[in-house]
Amino acid sequence: MYNIFFTKYYHKYLYYYLLIKSQIKTKYLYRKKCFSIDFYKDNIIDLKIWSNIFKRCYGYKGLSKKDFDFVNDILDCKIYKIGSLQYKFIKIENDCLFLQLHIREGVDISPEELNKSYSMSFDFYKNLGYKFSTINFLSNSYLFSPDFYEVLDNNSNILKYVLDRKKIKKEKYANDIILFRIFSCCPNKNYDYKYLPENTSLQRNIKMKLIKGVVFYTYLAVKEYKK
Repeated sequence: MYNIFFTKYYHKYLYYYLLIKSQIKTKYLYRKKCFSIDFYKDNIIDLKIWSNIFKRCYGYKGLSKKDFDFVNDILDCKIYKIGSLQYKFIKIENDCLFLQLHIREGVDISPEELNKSYSMSFDFYKNLGYKFSTINFLSNSYLFSPDFYEVLDNNSNILKYVLDRKKIKKEKYANDIILFRIFSCCPNKNYDYKYLPENTSLQRNIKMKLIKGVVFYTYLAVKEYKK
């Protein structure tokens, strides 16, 4: 009983700590950097998104440690949402800026919106004082797993996103991420694949693969961009 109480308190604490931080420290940092209030509001939305996902799974507002670390990077101005995508500075090497790319749930990733975001991020980091001529956008995702993208429609924006990048290496097991992202299954729980929902063609196709024993992995991929 004590462990259950402590765990619940801990996850709530993570959420409320960041909620207070977003309204004080983060707002101050955005003002100091002369960023607009709309830019600030758009970036801190992730706190609401991830706490609501946690509530959907566990019945109360909180954050997992992994989601806490991600949102905390946003609130510390290490990750910025610029247009439809989110970017995290990694390094500059040989006149090339390396950025980690994230996709927020529900955003428009049509080729037009992606190109707009790439262009905006190029200007954004130039305005921050970084000197570079090329950007390498790095992505770590299950989207690059062949068993995943082979079931996508040819006109899918996700497929266009995947094919616009060069895969570098296979990384880690991703079935748990697939269950969470595609089927809204809560993490750290065991599921019988035959009872997964089939509300979309993607769910039906992925469910069939899971039942057959297919193992999905995340891959690291890169896109080079010049303006």
